[in-house]
Amino acid sequence: MVERNEIKLIAVGGSYGALEAMKEILSNLSKECSIPIAAVFHRNRDSKEEAMVEYLSKYTTMKVKEISDNEEISSGILYFAPGGYHLLLENRSRFILYLDEAINYNLPSIDLFFESASDVFGSELLGILLSGANRDGAFGLCHIQKRGGTTIIQKPSSALSPTMPESALEICEPDRIEEPIEIAEIINKFNGDKNR
Repeated sequence: MVERNEIKLIAVGGSYGALEAMKEILSNLSKECSIPIAAVFHRNRDSKEEAMVEYLSKYTTMKVKEISDNEEISSGILYFAPGGYHLLLENRSRFILYLDEAINYNLPSIDLFFESASDVFGSELLGILLSGANRDGAFGLCHIQKRGGTTIIQKPSSALSPTMPESALEICEPDRIEEPIEIAEIINKFNGDKNR
């Protein structure tokens, strides 16, 4: 069950509608969320980092930042993958950005990130797939599950675009299917409910 594992990294994927879901999750997180969160959202390569960081920073006390190549993973930070690069984990403590061709038209690829993160963290990874308009992330979420990680899919009826969560539900059975506010409560439990 979800409550048993000790989570060292939260991996989040999404596309259209995921930013709104993320805002709701952050608004309901405990103030002292110490678990690092790394998110891959489909973005244009020329999209403005500052706009996303500024927007989401309004809803959390966590530091929000875009990932730099070879960046060390630190607790209490919400990281975003930049557009135009794939995001991988070199090991349990460092991100790497990989410039390559798009995978199924996606750069960054949620599937690739989920697979990389689960290969490194195994059962200590929490994978969350949010709203999105294509199938990216479905196979990656299944890979997290196969490696013993915990998986959550946003309830399709609560997603602005249900294609991404529905695609994952077609090929795997996640640990939980929840609306964003319930996803936040699950994260709070992993975090020890420090401020609840």
